[in-house]
Amino acid sequence: MGQIWSNKITVLRNDLETVWSKEISHPVWLLVSVAQTKDSGYIAPGNDSSKDWLIRINAAGDIIWNRVIVNLSGNGIAVGKNVAETEGSYIVTNVYSGTDFLE
Repeated sequence: MGQIWSNKITVLRNDLETVWSKEISHPVWLLVSVAQTKDSGYIAPGNDSSKDWLIRINAAGDIIWNRVIVNLSGNGIAVGKNVAETEGSYIVTNVYSGTDFLE
């Protein structure tokens, strides 16, 4: 299967005490940032070698859903960089490298 990425998300209180800490392992995900959502959950962009993912996490740190948001055909690298919640949606910035067209 190849390398498994292990991402750790830790939620801290203002006094830096840990609320919870979760390891999110997946064969292809590399989480690069995280933002809190209005319902006290979290949204995180991640990537593998050719896809950008958006991963939704609840307030307890459990994955609610994940979606491919960018898929490069062939040779290239996609990296989801930042994410924010807007009114009823999410906005994500991405970086691409390669000569491929986006699907």
